[in-house]
Amino acid sequence: MDNTIVYGDPPKKPGIMLACKIFLILGVIDLYIMQIPMGITFYSIYAQKPGPNFNFKLIAVEIGIFFVCALVSFILGIVAGVKNTKPMTKITFILKLIMIPFFIINLIMWLCLLGGMMNPFTFMGIPFVMALGACLTYCYMIATGLPDIMFAIIYHIKNKKKPKIIMIVGILLCFIFVLDVVGIFLMNKAYKDYELEA
Repeated sequence: MDNTIVYGDPPKKPGIMLACKIFLILGVIDLYIMQIPMGITFYSIYAQKPGPNFNFKLIAVEIGIFFVCALVSFILGIVAGVKNTKPMTKITFILKLIMIPFFIINLIMWLCLLGGMMNPFTFMGIPFVMALGACLTYCYMIATGLPDIMFAIIYHIKNKKKPKIIMIVGILLCFIFVLDVVGIFLMNKAYKDYELEA
């Protein structure tokens, strides 16, 4: 008996993919909460005033929580693709928009940190801090879109359907900072086009 899913058939209920998005939402909330200890810590460094000792540990914990949420979301995205659930890329698109203020705040935080390091004792550490900030920021961006990328790849393979150009372009743009928002938008549009063709 042929169990191949016919592309265009109504997908299953979005239970797994909804759980995936919930973990993404929790991760984004965590990133915003993380700005509080980061702000206190960076201000202390910039103003050369002693700040609470727990701030660095709290920042590390918050970063860890985000990546745990991202990992669970990544796994659920793969499972959702295998189970042929609804993609729900619109939620990711909204999350990407919600994260725009975070990235602006995040940039200001790192610039303040770099400003506080403009002295002979810490000047040599600036390249390391710049690399760390860039890597973490890029990981935040990728982590919020990776579940949808994996879902799209599995979804097309499982349905034996050649992806539309806008889907391919959308996936590629998801790896480019700022343009990732456009990428998710194009992916969502591609899914809508598939529904109209069904």
